[in-house]
Amino acid sequence: MQIGPVGSLELFDQLPCPSMVTDMAGQILVGNAALLEILGSTHEALNKKQMSTLFGPADRQRLRTSIWPKLMRGGSVNEMSMQLKLPQNEPVTVLVNAKRCAFQGAPCYQWVLFVARARSKFEAELVAANEDTRRIAVQLADQFELLQVTMKSIGDAVVTTDADSLVTWLNPVAERLTGWPLADAVGQPISEVCKIVEAATRVPTPSPATKSIRRDGPVGLPADTLLISRSGTESGIEDTAAPIRNAKGDILGSVLVFHDVTAQRRMSGELTFRATHDSLTGLVNRGEFELRLQRILANTHLSTTEHALLYIDLDQFKLVNDACGHTVGDQLLRQVSELLGSVVRVRDTLARLGGDEFGLILEHCNMGRAQSVGQQICELMDDFRFTHEGRRFRIGASIGLVPVDARWATTEALLQAADASCYSAKDAGRNRVHAWFDTDQEMLTRRGELQWTTRIEQALDEDSFVLYGQRIQALDADPHGAHAEVLLRMRAADGSMVSPAAFMPAAERFSMASRIDRWVLSNTLQWLSRLPTLELVDNLSINLSGQSIGDRAFQRWALEA
Repeated sequence: MQIGPVGSLELFDQLPCPSMVTDMAGQILVGNAALLEILGSTHEALNKKQMSTLFGPADRQRLRTSIWPKLMRGGSVNEMSMQLKLPQNEPVTVLVNAKRCAFQGAPCYQWVLFVARARSKFEAELVAANEDTRRIAVQLADQFELLQVTMKSIGDAVVTTDADSLVTWLNPVAERLTGWPLADAVGQPISEVCKIVEAATRVPTPSPATKSIRRDGPVGLPADTLLISRSGTESGIEDTAAPIRNAKGDILGSVLVFHDVTAQRRMSGELTFRATHDSLTGLVNRGEFELRLQRILANTHLSTTEHALLYIDLDQFKLVNDACGHTVGDQLLRQVSELLGSVVRVRDTLARLGGDEFGLILEHCNMGRAQSVGQQICELMDDFRFTHEGRRFRIGASIGLVPVDARWATTEALLQAADASCYSAKDAGRNRVHAWFDTDQEMLTRRGELQWTTRIEQALDEDSFVLYGQRIQALDADPHGAHAEVLLRMRAADGSMVSPAAFMPAAERFSMASRIDRWVLSNTLQWLSRLPTLELVDNLSINLSGQSIGDRAFQRWALEA
């Protein structure tokens, strides 16, 4: 430190620590205000005074033997503890620092005295501040470590970006799903690390992280999206992204959180498949078939598109079931399903409706084309032979073809027409296609028969049948008891009687004749049991259906009755 000009003396005088300048012999040349204050002295009293007189005898001896020799050799001394004498007070411990310098062009020494108690207070405050800083740093380190452990432990993938959508961090789950190690991912665009596409179209989806920054709010992914990893592996994901802000609300970046839903989607898909498909053949089941048919029918009321429905019933399937068992019958159904599947387009719907019945919806297909498809199925079935244990079976297909257009109000009416057309194909000789049209007499007859089945069921449930007796009179003799033929009538809603000729054809077609015969025989026997004596009746004739006569179960029941 060069002390010379008045300005430098003013700066020297403002030093907070007691300071002085001595000549090479130790005579005080000038002292600053802090020194004068602590000594209670003046510039005039200190001027030309030996600096050694400011200290006690022991320190004066130390000055002569140690401090001055060291100062002259090295040009400075540091942190020498000495006792500064104070008038009318106890000595004060000071730390003496001295250095060779120049004063008014002459060599001299500058002395700076740090009062020990003031320095100790300052150092204590500094130590306390350092301790607080260290404690806060430890807390922050612990919090950061806890945050790191937490982010690494959660099951979701977490990726953070800066305001430019460049990756700043990702946790181990995100590393695994994306295939990007943290070191490689940092600084990369989020769209490169997290490649997201729509599952169906494979069209890339804009990064939710980038969108959240632009929209300044949370953003989610559309349904059915896939994450394409660095190695090309695909994972179904669901995610959300939100901007990251500082205390002032400024956007610093974004955080993207997503989790792998591949297994859940696979399980959901399997459950949906099981709910909508036949477990035996893998084809669409009846419920799903009717839903699709309903959607297509609804569209026909809004547009002029053409569609067609084929109702397929296998011929001779019961023969295979009875001869070889249901397990073999299931094998036949699977083979037929594959055969039918070979003629349908991807957009078409082939379903197993139940038993040996199948349904086929041909979308955007006119009746001419649909007729050709149906005929192709008949030809394939005609050439098909089912073989089991050396036995060969020929299986045909009777097909009802109905246009799917706005004329149908409901899917029930449409399916009923298709079913009736199928039976018309069976009646016409089997293994053929019967196309529905409004004036089809066979169809009208079929529709009427279907209505009769409902009335027969109701009559059986409500006991609406009535028995009559037609007397049989001998021409050449008078029999002891009555001879009669039992006749059946159905009571209509208006009270009139309906002849069996009206409802028995439908009963026989739909295998309801045996149930009617049971009712007739049961009620005839009950009537006989109520007579006072059976001698009143000599002979009763009851007409039975051929279905009942050929039914062994009916025969056993009749004999027991």
